[in-house]
Amino acid sequence: MNIKKLLLGVSALSGLIGAHTAMAVPVGGNAMISTAKIVCTGSLSGDVPLSTVTGAGQQQGIESSWLINNLSETDSLAITQIDSYDINGKLLVSLTPASNSELPTETNGFFTWSVLPHQVARFPHDYSMIYPDAATGAAGTEPKLVRWYNVVFTLANATLPGAEIAAPSVSAAMVERGPYTVQPTPTVSGQAPVISRTRNECTYMM
Repeated sequence: MNIKKLLLGVSALSGLIGAHTAMAVPVGGNAMISTAKIVCTGSLSGDVPLSTVTGAGQQQGIESSWLINNLSETDSLAITQIDSYDINGKLLVSLTPASNSELPTETNGFFTWSVLPHQVARFPHDYSMIYPDAATGAAGTEPKLVRWYNVVFTLANATLPGAEIAAPSVSAAMVERGPYTVQPTPTVSGQAPVISRTRNECTYMM
């Protein structure tokens, strides 16, 4: 790959989330962080519903979720903020433990703001964007215009705030689903069988 193109790509990604920071990935099993931001690419394509169904997990086409793996032997990992940006750098939604304390319950325990040692938390795609919903008056982004986007996780030590913790592993899990066996509605999640799965490692921003 042309080095200039590579540098332009890195620069564009940094600008996308409004930060001009050097990008680095902790190396080796002994890598430590006190706090870190990790940027992941996501995709959402296919038959995208016009509103988010709380707890929806299946959508025909391609969808992303994110796996946050706490590699610490002793300390819990704090997920302090999750920010989602569209491909043009527009902030779609920002979530924090204070503003979204109900997420662990709504995701049936798959996601938690404090990740135990050796635990994996899964952040589902349907909480990474806010869609317009006429029934509730919620504003948001037209889902048919959102295909590729970025999700940024801010992480820290939950057991000892401010102290270092083993650098966690975060990845984007892409799932391709076939035709609906149950059609989605504004109040009911659709059901679609999995055709294929892929996983991509996310990138630290230091």
